[in-house]
Amino acid sequence: MFFDGLSHYAALPSADKFLDVRQKFIRSCCRPLPGWLSCPSGYHCALPLAGATTVTRHQFRKNIMKGYCGLSVLLLALLGSPVHAACDKGVALRLAKAFWNEHKDFYYADPAPLKALLTPDFFAVLSSEAACNADGEVCAIDADPWINAQDGEVSEPVSFTLANTQEQGVTVRMQYLFALSDTQKEPQTVNLHFQKSGDNRCYLMDDFIPPGDGSLKQRLRQWQSHNAIEPQ
Repeated sequence: MFFDGLSHYAALPSADKFLDVRQKFIRSCCRPLPGWLSCPSGYHCALPLAGATTVTRHQFRKNIMKGYCGLSVLLLALLGSPVHAACDKGVALRLAKAFWNEHKDFYYADPAPLKALLTPDFFAVLSSEAACNADGEVCAIDADPWINAQDGEVSEPVSFTLANTQEQGVTVRMQYLFALSDTQKEPQTVNLHFQKSGDNRCYLMDDFIPPGDGSLKQRLRQWQSHNAIEPQ
């Protein structure tokens, strides 16, 4: 069995069949590049411009569903090989890095494409937040949780390490320099919690801990309960 990146599972009778299924999946969510930009496979994924300051939230929501592979392809590569690798802690590290690189706007973008990568609890509160701010309203999240501020940005170097490991979960620590200007920088830390999924997805993201703050999942849950926001 292998995970196809879209919360489905499919039988894997042979390595050749796997390669054929994987290629069809990648072609379904990717498009050809111009010849002068072609990668070896000739395809690239139409990823959202996470973190780009020139893209508005409205534009992002319009563009995000045009098709992208994102972490789904990563999971397919990590966990969908003909010989299924052990679900080790390195998988959580790779997922955390990919989440940062590809889904910086998770906290206000439509979370539907990430459903197969999140625990049901975390997906539910993110969905309610996205529904609340769909018309531009400020809801539970009023600052960028990656930096826990409205101004500034993440600056290199960015590193990922295992901060805590338990039988059913792993915490990955992301460390970086928080930059308010070229000369004003200070170290900050984000923690990403992953739970074992119990299936071929290996680990699911269950919570996000902004710098100097507590659980984002808990904050969303409390705000939504206080404001009578129905779970999505």
